[in-house]
Amino acid sequence: MVDATLQNLVTVDSVEVLLLESFPVQLSIKVAGNKSVPRVELQPVAVSRIGDLFTVVIAETSLGPAQTCIAVLDPFELSVALDVLGLSAGTYRVDANGTEAQFSLDVDNVGPG
Repeated sequence: MVDATLQNLVTVDSVEVLLLESFPVQLSIKVAGNKSVPRVELQPVAVSRIGDLFTVVIAETSLGPAQTCIAVLDPFELSVALDVLGLSAGTYRVDANGTEAQFSLDVDNVGPG
């Protein structure tokens, strides 16, 4: 049995892939978007990968029952590291709350040894 609480997802406007010039390659994404209201916080980011698709889920906390807040978009920007060590050469996709980007690895991303 899984105990899960439904959370509001933030709106993601853009996803930018940042490849570091290193070997093995290190990669992060810069995500920009908006929280629904200013008084909520971002939850820890959840990242999973199936095949060539990285799924990044960014949720926000909920307002308490006694809290009210003017519905004004609250911009955010954050960086999320993706674990790309051991990936084969190829093209990969990233989906952050429905906004997609892609990146390519020219060679297998395996470390020394």
